[in-house]
Amino acid sequence: MRSRIGIRTRTFISFYLFWLCSALVIYLSIDFVQERILERLVATAQSESMREAVKRVEARLLAHPNTDWEKEVDSMGDYFIYPMAVKKIDVVSVHMDAEQYQSLKDGVIILTSDGFVLKKIRSTNDVLKIGPITPESPSVVSELSTMQLIIYVWGLTALMIALFSYLWLRPVWKDMMNVRKTALLLSSGDFSARTEWASSEIFIPIATAMNSMADRIQRLVTFRKEMTQAMAHELRTPVARIRFLLFDYFEQKKEESETSPINRIYPEIDEIESLITMGLNYARIDSDTIELVPSKQYVLIWIEAQVSAASLGASHLKFESHYGEDLGWFEIDTKMMPYVFRNLLGNAKKHAKSMIKISAERKGNHLVFAVEDDGRGIHPDEYSNIFQPFHRGAEDEEKGISGFGLGLAIAEKVIALHKGTISVSASSLGGACFTVEIPCKYPS
Repeated sequence: MRSRIGIRTRTFISFYLFWLCSALVIYLSIDFVQERILERLVATAQSESMREAVKRVEARLLAHPNTDWEKEVDSMGDYFIYPMAVKKIDVVSVHMDAEQYQSLKDGVIILTSDGFVLKKIRSTNDVLKIGPITPESPSVVSELSTMQLIIYVWGLTALMIALFSYLWLRPVWKDMMNVRKTALLLSSGDFSARTEWASSEIFIPIATAMNSMADRIQRLVTFRKEMTQAMAHELRTPVARIRFLLFDYFEQKKEESETSPINRIYPEIDEIESLITMGLNYARIDSDTIELVPSKQYVLIWIEAQVSAASLGASHLKFESHYGEDLGWFEIDTKMMPYVFRNLLGNAKKHAKSMIKISAERKGNHLVFAVEDDGRGIHPDEYSNIFQPFHRGAEDEEKGISGFGLGLAIAEKVIALHKGTISVSASSLGGACFTVEIPCKYPS
């Protein structure tokens, strides 16, 4: 039955039933509170009006001799809504306790349990008796009391609506935050993140679909890593076998070793081995299991060593260095960080026309270094893809420039492991500028 009703229909029905029950609860609550408030306002208004009426009656009686009080009471009865009479204090105090009797003697207005209002007339032993008082009196609630009642009722209505709105939206909001959290974790590369079981009808299919998508992505990523590593390992064996067979062939025919066209196979084998090595390096770094072993290095000495190694075999290029003062030291993995410099300087050597510029400066607790060249540069449209694995620029492919599109991807992974960043921009020399920023002290 559940599968036959769509999510939109189920959501509408649950929303309708929820607010139908909420409206009923709000109505009953407001009706109850309104009655209680109205009773209190009526009692307060009656008390105030009765106190004022008693004072006026008492003042009028005192303005006449006590022999005329009965006549005055009768004349005022036409204008007073409750019966009135003048009684002796001993008569009305028969059923009173000592405390009430004392209060009556002190001139306090007394309301008896049977609904009579009693007030001792000053300087006499006579008591003004009014009543019995009935609770219903449509004329005793003032305009101010009516406004207070409206404020109470509307305030309670708004509060109840807010409460039930919160109860309805809370599970939806909670599910939305869970889905948002999972989406952010997945976008950051944490493919183990999953959405908790949703409690609202709206987000149950979304959470299920997101978890299913995350499962598929995680399987694909794992498969890609395993496949890359396995293929790189498996390719080493036939490549080594080909190299051995060539060596054995030329050992038997030494007279052909220098002139044979078969020699042209060696550069191709070297390129295949280079691709295999880079594939293994990328798979190892991308496996999320590698741990850095940082060691302290003096920046200037370390960078000059990398530049010196890169300048070998590049006598046609000018290497220009610009270093800031007091570069100090930094903590890096000496096995992995050199790969970043070799790759950046190697790319610069491929594309530079005559000059490569290396700069480094210290900014607070971070070291920033850049490698620039005066080559043709990189089109801005490719900035967002250049660090993707196996990505090669269109011009590189057209001009046959060697490369596999893994160097910058590996460099970005190494920099990320050092808690740093790498970016590309246009160089003032006319080519590309790669900027790396890493913390001087490796964060533990």
